[in-house]
Amino acid sequence: KLSQRGLRCNMCDLVKNKTSITMSAHNFGKALDFDVSGYTSDQVYKMIKENISKFKYPIRLERDTNGWTHIDVYQPYGSEAKLVEFNG
Repeated sequence: KLSQRGLRCNMCDLVKNKTSITMSAHNFGKALDFDVSGYTSDQVYKMIKENISKFKYPIRLERDTNGWTHIDVYQPYGSEAKLVEFNG
């Protein structure tokens, strides 16, 4: 169930079952899905937002993930934002 939360190869179920090209950060080893024991995904999301200044590098943070936290290091071209939020 939780085996595709990091790097996803082109033969992983979540990728090979797609009907269009996927450019997910997971496919390039630049994304991670995770849970934090004792916290909801909303609580983790808020903690990351409140502490983004402590992060050494910019990240993207996905909203509304249905129970897990997704972060990646894709940055929109030309962006200098430390945190970019997106809907997956």
